Amino acid sequence: MIATRIRQRLESDVVRLPDVGPLIGKNVEIIVLEDVPSEQPAQLNPRSRVAGSAKGLIWVADDFDAPLPDEVINEFHR
Repeated sequence: MIATRIRQRLESDVVRLPDVGPLIGKNVEIIVLEDVPSEQPAQLNPRSRVAGSAKGLIWVADDFDAPLPDEVINEFHR
């Protein structure tokens, strides 16, 4: 599956999609999402984050940097 993102302001009930020319004649799914601006941007509370607070709760496997098996790599290139 290939995803193409097209962002544009709708000015009428007819939408021109010039970026989808290569998809003509193929079955596609079109999803329309309304961009609703939030009234107030999210704000982080800098005091809620403490460096080292998860120490001892997270571990990394010894073979973390080891090469992946071929079957896993092939899944990325499907």
